Amino acid sequence: MLKVRQVARALKISDTQLRNWGNEFAGFLSPGANPGKNKVRLYSEDDLAVLQTVAVLRSQETSYDDIHAALDAGERLELASFQESPATDDKPPTQTETAITIYEAFAETLQLYESRVVTYESRVEELTDRLLAAEIRASEAETRLKVLQEMSEENVAQGENITWWDRLFGRGGDSCRLIGDGGFLASYF
Repeated sequence: MLKVRQVARALKISDTQLRNWGNEFAGFLSPGANPGKNKVRLYSEDDLAVLQTVAVLRSQETSYDDIHAALDAGERLELASFQESPATDDKPPTQTETAITIYEAFAETLQLYESRVVTYESRVEELTDRLLAAEIRASEAETRLKVLQEMSEENVAQGENITWWDRLFGRGGDSCRLIGDGGFLASYF
């Protein structure tokens, strides 16, 4: 596992640029490469392959969108060509430090996914309630439509020439009023 300065030197980029790439391409890196605020970033060999691929593509002036697409397609450079610059002022992390960093990264990732699950469950519950309400309204509308169709059929059978629209709004006389004072569909509208 390598620290920021070691990887940045090997890629011949600034520490800041490496951190920016770590954020931009976080989906392709291990949790240790983006452990959260005030935590030590540690890069695995897979992370190095991703970052070296990014460095080469950026040197060819490839856009971030195209780099994302390349990484999605599985493009990675071979690590055999990766030469780590010697770091004189950096000590390698101990196994305990590495284990703690990895544990903290996994714990943070787990908390993130748990919060997403809670959010998604809440959203599913809300959408289920809305769907049920919509199904009830659709059922009521079907019932109203059926009543109007039956009344229209009765109207035609009796030889009256009153449309369901006229009947709905009371234009066919007082006996035809369905909405408003005394109309039996007034509760629906």
